[in-house]
Amino acid sequence: MPEVFKFQVLKTNFHRVIIVNYVANILLIMKSQIVNTLISFLVLISFTGNSQTLINVTELGVLPAPLITFSGITEADYHVRYYKVTYNTVDVSGNPTVASGMIAVPISPLCDSIPIALYAHGAVLLKTDIPSSSNQESDLGKALASRGVVVAMPDYLGLGDSQFGYHPLQHAASEATACVDILRAAKEFVADSLPFDFSNEIFLTGYSQGGHSAMATAKYIQDNQLQTEFNIAGLIPMSGLYNIEGQTKTVLNDITFGYPALVVYLIQSYEYVYGNIYSQPSDLLQSPYDTLIPPLLNGAYAFDVVNPLLPGKASQYLTPSFVSAFFADSISKSTPVWQALLANNIYDWTPAFPVNLLYCYADELVFQQNSLDAYDAMTLNGVTDLEIEDIGNYSHLDCVIPAFGKLIDYINDRRTDCKSPSSVSDLKISTESVVYPNPVIEILNVQIPSDGASSIEVFSLDGKMVLSDVMNRFYSFPVRNIQPGIYFVKVTTSSKIFINKVTITH
Repeated sequence: MPEVFKFQVLKTNFHRVIIVNYVANILLIMKSQIVNTLISFLVLISFTGNSQTLINVTELGVLPAPLITFSGITEADYHVRYYKVTYNTVDVSGNPTVASGMIAVPISPLCDSIPIALYAHGAVLLKTDIPSSSNQESDLGKALASRGVVVAMPDYLGLGDSQFGYHPLQHAASEATACVDILRAAKEFVADSLPFDFSNEIFLTGYSQGGHSAMATAKYIQDNQLQTEFNIAGLIPMSGLYNIEGQTKTVLNDITFGYPALVVYLIQSYEYVYGNIYSQPSDLLQSPYDTLIPPLLNGAYAFDVVNPLLPGKASQYLTPSFVSAFFADSISKSTPVWQALLANNIYDWTPAFPVNLLYCYADELVFQQNSLDAYDAMTLNGVTDLEIEDIGNYSHLDCVIPAFGKLIDYINDRRTDCKSPSSVSDLKISTESVVYPNPVIEILNVQIPSDGASSIEVFSLDGKMVLSDVMNRFYSFPVRNIQPGIYFVKVTTSSKIFINKVTITH
């Protein structure tokens, strides 16, 4: 959720940029080259004409399919091209404003039309740790795009290039409008500039705060009767803080909570939005935190900086008067802070479309009770196409990748356009060792367990191809003319792709 929300499985692999052709069929390669040229040309065109939401598009780069597969998130079907976008939306008062985000697009999908998915990110305090900066969490959205889906990732109000002054954390209304409008921007981008169509299926998902955002977006679409514009094929929120009232009450009841900065950030956000929670920081925070903490919530610092400055128990940093007043009103819930929490609860309603709630029972940051409360309320409300899945005994951080795998399976099952292409998914990625010795000083040998012509390619970490050739079962080549460093060896057979990392040390 905060900046501790870093994916260790990604840290080493997502910085290894290897540019490869994932599909061996020469016709698909030619198609990809044509489409890439077309897209690069079209993004230079000013978005006018029919575009009403999208303001500007800037291409940021390409993430190769094998690198996504190597990361462990999913087995990619396509390379992914990703863009920073700015778009029109509204602020918390409904006034026009501008926000930013990212759109990730599969390159040369084998389908004529594909879905659009919203991926809403978790809570960040640092204003620049957002998808349009191509941060680590945006790699999840790119991975989803590699399965043949256009993915829209909002930065939210108050983050990225947003003109709004402060990020309203867990504010359902502004999360929803920022998400709805980037979906509009994505639809315009597909219609104006991409060589395939939108299949008229929308999937809504997100992790942590993003789970709350996805839920808020779905409710906004339903409440405002926008189903014709946004045909929701599935709502799949992951580990979201849906019962904000319930979790806040638990945390303020003096348990040890590892993310105290998040508590202060939430209450300060509601003060920024509603203007009636407290008069001055000393009404909320004890000394010295009343002067120490608020200046650090200005978007220039990460949670990892602020969290260690606060004690773990709310009674040690919140004023006794604030805490006592909070619990004194826990029945009538009429005070401004309770009203703010209730206004942003997002679990007790009746979705008219498929819902799958994903969570981990050992989550120490967003308690499992949020998902259980949502499931129970929706069941009582008569929601029939409703699923819930406990991913397992994982922490908030460790739950990300296994939950994401369930998300992709769900989308693949529910989408009605063409599925993952068999010509790609039949080629299985293997990290079985086919190279030796490693490290290599003079001669690198490659051996694969099958006969027949195969292709071999070697790439440096910066994506440069240093070798491309055809091989049978065995292949050897001298490395004396190759600069020392780390390289990727890719061998493509008729049924499998082998990818090995090798170190050249001569």
